[in-house]
Amino acid sequence: MSTIQVRPPGRVRPTVEEFARIQDAGLFDGRHVQLLDGELYEVTKNPPHNFAVSALAGPTHDVGRHLRSLLPRDEYAVREEKSIEPWGNWWPEPDIAVARGKQRQYEDRHPGPEDLALLVEVTDSSEQDRTKKLVGSELYPHLIIDSSTYSN
Repeated sequence: MSTIQVRPPGRVRPTVEEFARIQDAGLFDGRHVQLLDGELYEVTKNPPHNFAVSALAGPTHDVGRHLRSLLPRDEYAVREEKSIEPWGNWWPEPDIAVARGKQRQYEDRHPGPEDLALLVEVTDSSEQDRTKKLVGSELYPHLIIDSSTYSN
């Protein structure tokens, strides 16, 4: 006789492994969905946000060039909107991650806690950007920057 496990009703909080299976199945193809504290959030990419991220991280913008000039050459990789190693019920994709080491060392893995020197989140009016996305990143140094700073 088999036993059926009955769970009490309530919120379903996907794990990193479950979220990976959801992504692999293509359920969110073409959408920017992140797992934040066991909840799924769709992230909107709009022109002011994209411009601010590029200005902060891009090697062709003044701010991006300045950020890179502060980092010892070939000792840090500036990663723009790339995944970091998931943990627990978190799989964020920070707007900018400054990881220790050369970009090449992340060819077959995401940077993990020991690799990350700084996370940057560019925010606009979305609640998850302002409050949720970096709450779980307390073990990393992080900045939250208002996108309107760079769109004016």
